[in-house]
Amino acid sequence: MVTQFNVQVLERVLRDGIADGADVVNAHDWLTAMCSRIVSRKVGARFVVTVHDLVVGKRFGELDNPSTYIAQIEQWMLGEADVSICVSAATREEAITAYGAPPDRLVAVYNAVSGRTFPRFEPDELRWFRCALAAPDEAIVLYVGRLDREKGIDVLIDAFGRAAASAKAKLVIAGKGD
Repeated sequence: MVTQFNVQVLERVLRDGIADGADVVNAHDWLTAMCSRIVSRKVGARFVVTVHDLVVGKRFGELDNPSTYIAQIEQWMLGEADVSICVSAATREEAITAYGAPPDRLVAVYNAVSGRTFPRFEPDELRWFRCALAAPDEAIVLYVGRLDREKGIDVLIDAFGRAAASAKAKLVIAGKGD
């Protein structure tokens, strides 16, 4: 399905001249790496990939057939890219150790969020929200994110269970996932 998607994107980009004159073609992860590489060669542009994570880390090295396919594309993509932008130093290091990616073509650029994006709450609203989650004398340990195995929620719950025995705290988990 991914290969078919890449072929369809490639046909459209080449037919409509979408990338003509581009200096950079960016593949957002492995999903568009194949067509992005072909387009970058066709128009003479640099091939840059953005790497949010790698399947070897997501699957803890336990790769089934589909995951092996993804890993092979990731390894090829990292070897082909002029520059790979990894979202963290850990992802950069994983690319090097798991796939032998060239360190001189990998850079870690952390995701950022502007505080201006989110609304400001009045102190009374914050107190009400806090009281809904925990007693006034309890500390709150908050996790907001995907609830998938690779996020280590099981480790958080285990560690919290051990620490909570000696501290007044409430664990709050918000998110969705597998």
